[in-house]
Amino acid sequence: MPKGEVNGYIRAAVEMGYITAMPDGLFHPNDSVTYAQIATTLVKLLGYSDEDLTGYWPYNCLSLLENLNVLDGITYKPQDGVTVKELAVIVDRLFKTRMKNGSEYFIDTTPNFKEVIVLKTATVDSSMDQKRIETDNGVFYLDDGIFMPELGYRYTVRTEDNIITAMAGQTLSYEKYSVKEVSADAVVLNNQKKVRLNGNISYYYNGKTIEASEVLGVLKTNSSVIIASRNGSEIYGVVFDPVYSAPKIITASMTGDALERLYFGKFIDRNGKKINPSQLEVNDVVYEITDIWGNNGYVVVYDNEVSGEITNISPNLMALSQLNWAGYLISWIRHSLLRK
Repeated sequence: MPKGEVNGYIRAAVEMGYITAMPDGLFHPNDSVTYAQIATTLVKLLGYSDEDLTGYWPYNCLSLLENLNVLDGITYKPQDGVTVKELAVIVDRLFKTRMKNGSEYFIDTTPNFKEVIVLKTATVDSSMDQKRIETDNGVFYLDDGIFMPELGYRYTVRTEDNIITAMAGQTLSYEKYSVKEVSADAVVLNNQKKVRLNGNISYYYNGKTIEASEVLGVLKTNSSVIIASRNGSEIYGVVFDPVYSAPKIITASMTGDALERLYFGKFIDRNGKKINPSQLEVNDVVYEITDIWGNNGYVVVYDNEVSGEITNISPNLMALSQLNWAGYLISWIRHSLLRK
């Protein structure tokens, strides 16, 4: 960073009381920042003053940060330099640490920084702007060069006028479930595993929070569920509907062999019955339905008609075995949403 820019940041930090000069009156910006130095600054950022601390510097500052779990699991000595990796962990924890007054988290005091869970992008809605993301904390647009975030993941972002100018993933782990069917109180996944969803966490669905008891009722074949955990404890879940492709019309140029190659291994449903790819007919309209990762696709056939972009098909494979042709058609007409 150019010297002039460094001077500006140092001047601002000094004026706000977060740092002071070294004994020689200089700041030595090219030297490593020690744990003693960063602890002093972080304690002040959290609203504490010297009067709130007991003991001698820097151990009083370091002890407070340890009690607040900001330094949890990090082995250090006060005069050790803080590495970039360690600093990233510390800052991530700082954002989720309560201020001295206890009424808000540190991130809530920084208007340009927010925590967001990504709930919708163009990955699941092709009509969206490619840089638009919808989150639990509002709608934002990605600045040039900012990577597309993962659906269901939580990030710390820096924003300017609803433009995300920087983004960092949080230290969470994620389980990704692709749903095949619901069985009693459990979910059978497309990999044949059976899981029971945590009933003690909040879930997001269609941009809103829902109760855990409601989740099983909204799941369909190829619904996607993402469960986020911290230190082995699940903290939230996000549910996504299946992703529906644009309609494709079967043409006369598509021979039986071409259709077999195109839809090999996929379940193809026509009026509640499974058919082979070679049984598709000219002017049939087909929609492929996948999970949000583009996997486990199956195909639904609609005879000789297409209109707009399909956004939902009901019923899904979970219910096909229980329907006759008439019931399937009536349900399809009632619940399909065609955008004219």
